[in-house]
Amino acid sequence: MNSALFWLLAFAFFLFATVQLLLIVGKATNNHALQYYGRALASFTALILCAAYGTIASAGLNVAGYGGLGQWTTAKAFKWMMLLFTGVWFEIDDEEDYIGRTRPAVFVGNHQTELDVLFLGHVFPPYCSVTAKKSLKYVPILGWFSTSAMRSLAW
Repeated sequence: MNSALFWLLAFAFFLFATVQLLLIVGKATNNHALQYYGRALASFTALILCAAYGTIASAGLNVAGYGGLGQWTTAKAFKWMMLLFTGVWFEIDDEEDYIGRTRPAVFVGNHQTELDVLFLGHVFPPYCSVTAKKSLKYVPILGWFSTSAMRSLAW
């Protein structure tokens, strides 16, 4: 068990160091391709790690009676992990607190960029649920999370 944990942490550190190196070298040399690949690697890594975390957290929160917070805690984990990995942050200007007090509400991410998932992580209120395509359940790790935490559409 300790050996597996060591190698998992070593891999995570190596991946984090690789991403940071790509970002630093890309910025120093003004190479936008290196910066792009660094952020893309960070984004996909954060998405996979947060989906794995979300699967475990959703199960634990369901057992504790807080099943409605599984998706919220996963979205917030992704928000903070992306800040750590890439430094990308959204400043939400909601002085009237429409996001926090307006119900029912529908937030739509059209997936035109990778940023919509991160944006939803910034505005996602507690006890909100995600609806996804049923075929998403066949995607490794992300599918496990979608099966355990998301509502699925028939298409």
